[in-house]
Amino acid sequence: MKKVFCFELFESALSEKGLLPYHFTEKYGFKPGTITNMKKTKNIRKPELISAIEDITGKKYEDFLILKSDAKTGLNNVEAIEPQYDSGFHDHKKEWPLIGNTRGGEYLDVTTHSDYVGFAERWEIIPEGMNGVDPNGFCLRVIGDSMDPTLPAGSLVFVSPNTQAQNGDIALVITEGRLGRESCVKVIYNEENQIKLHSFNSQYADKFINKKYVIATYKVIGYRVTAEGIF
Repeated sequence: MKKVFCFELFESALSEKGLLPYHFTEKYGFKPGTITNMKKTKNIRKPELISAIEDITGKKYEDFLILKSDAKTGLNNVEAIEPQYDSGFHDHKKEWPLIGNTRGGEYLDVTTHSDYVGFAERWEIIPEGMNGVDPNGFCLRVIGDSMDPTLPAGSLVFVSPNTQAQNGDIALVITEGRLGRESCVKVIYNEENQIKLHSFNSQYADKFINKKYVIATYKVIGYRVTAEGIF
């Protein structure tokens, strides 16, 4: 079931700290219309906005997601890049769809065939040497700082669902968690009954997940870091 951002939960978290929404925009220098947009949104995509939400509340962005059937607000985040329907003009051998964010949040299903017919924020030219490597490949945007400095917030990771990640690989790890299917990008190490998830940022301790909760480990076969770090 699709999960969406719940502004009421965010507002409640601010209230617990004696804050109001305008304190949030003032502290981080966001535009006056940011709060209005957040009330309408279903999926916040901007890494700097997600980081600010987590910083001021002390909670993870995923804590503010609820099932779509329970949501009372939002259809679109007008600050986000609007999804663009693929009309068939993209060559999946050279371009992969950017379909959303990853860290530890909701897993977004992707196509199981070579002609992507869903919605994508945009299509990305794949790194040199990857042409035709996986007809089912897709891109995700990294949020959070756990993979700094190699994959700072805003980085794109190119994920190959047809390539099983091995020990020491950077991988998209899909698990069954408290919010349903969740995903994160980590360096993985297989152990007897569990998988170790390692972050590049030394401030984050290794995490261990029982293999019975692991749905898939797809290899990240390329990544791209932009100068500004934000899309």
